[in-house]
Amino acid sequence: MDSGEPLRNPAWTRLLLATMDLEFLATGISLCLITKTGRCFFQLQLEYRKRNLYLLSLSLLLSAAYLCMTVLDTRDTDGTLFGGANLDTGNNFTVTAKKVQKAYMSLQIGISALSNFMLIYRCLLLYSNRIWVLIIPAVMELAALGLGILQVSGLDALDIARTSRDLTIADTWMRLSIFVNITVTALIFLKILASTDRIANLMALSVESNLPAAAAGVATVIALSTYDSDMLFFIASRARYALSAICSQLVILRIMKGQAWEVNRKGYASGTWQMSLDP
Repeated sequence: MDSGEPLRNPAWTRLLLATMDLEFLATGISLCLITKTGRCFFQLQLEYRKRNLYLLSLSLLLSAAYLCMTVLDTRDTDGTLFGGANLDTGNNFTVTAKKVQKAYMSLQIGISALSNFMLIYRCLLLYSNRIWVLIIPAVMELAALGLGILQVSGLDALDIARTSRDLTIADTWMRLSIFVNITVTALIFLKILASTDRIANLMALSVESNLPAAAAGVATVIALSTYDSDMLFFIASRARYALSAICSQLVILRIMKGQAWEVNRKGYASGTWQMSLDP
C-alpha cells in the first residue's frame, strides 16, 4: 500500500474510533466544568473574585488546552483512518506535519505541567507547616518542564506513540512528569486520610487527590516500559491527559465552591477556601 492509503488494521481502527468518542466526551465534561467554575466565580463577592481569579484562569487554560489537543488528535485520527498511513501496529501512526506535532506535544506538556503545579499548590496549602516536603516534587517538575521544552524545540523524530525501546527525551519527560503527579497525589491523599478517622467520602477523597489521573499515569508508565504494548500505551496516555485536565478542574471547582478539604477545620469547608481561612 502507498503511504497515503487509509489504516487497514481492524483492531486499531476500532480503538481509534473509540478513543475519539471518549475524547469528545472528556472535552464536553471539561467545557461543562469551566462553565460551572465561571458561574461560581461570578457569584463570589468582588474581593474573593480577585483572590480566585488565578483559579478561574487555570481552569480555563486546562479546558482550552484539552480542547485544542482533542481537535489535533481528531485531525490526526481522521488522516490515519481515511488516508494517512499504512500501519500494521500503532507505532508511528502520527502523520501530521512537524508544526502540528510540536503543537500537540506542547499541549501535552502544558496539561501535565498545569495539573502538576496545581497539585503542588494544593500540597502547599495542606502542608503549610512542612513546606520542605514539596521541594523535591517542585524541582522535579521544573526539570520535567525543561525536558519537555527541549524536546519540542528540537523535535528530533518525535513519536507520540514511542515505547521504551527507544528512550528519548520525550519518554524521560513523560516518566518524570508522571512520577511528580503520583508523588503529590500520594501526599494529598495521605494528608487528608490522616486528618480524619475514616474515609467520609471516598469519591471526594479521590477527586481531591487527583487519584484517577495518577492511576492512568501508572498505567501509562507500565505500558511505556513493556514491549508489544502499543495499544495499552495509546489508551492509557490519552486517558491520563483527559483525567489530568478534568480532575484538576474538579479540584478548582471544589475550591471555588468552598467544598475543598481544609487542614485547620479537618473537614470539608462550608464556605469558600479563602473565606474559611480568614480569622
